[in-house]
Amino acid sequence: MAYLSSKNGLHFQKLQSFLEKYCPDNPALQNSFYSYNREETDYSYFWEHLADIQKHNEEFRDYIRKHCNLGIKLKQFIENF
Repeated sequence: MAYLSSKNGLHFQKLQSFLEKYCPDNPALQNSFYSYNREETDYSYFWEHLADIQKHNEEFRDYIRKHCNLGIKLKQFIENF
């Protein structure tokens, strides 16, 4: 896949931005995401920490729901445009 051809490609820049918000204090999880996106096949971290990752996903989802209302942000953007 072309977007995976470079660590410095746009895909990896977006991935890095996401991971800085999603799991800033978990470099092992970040590395797992990078490995997956480089199509490497070692998923051991995910399987070994699946319960913790699922819990983090739920907490992150709840945070997004509470603090990041996309509809309100879009309305504010349009009003300020």
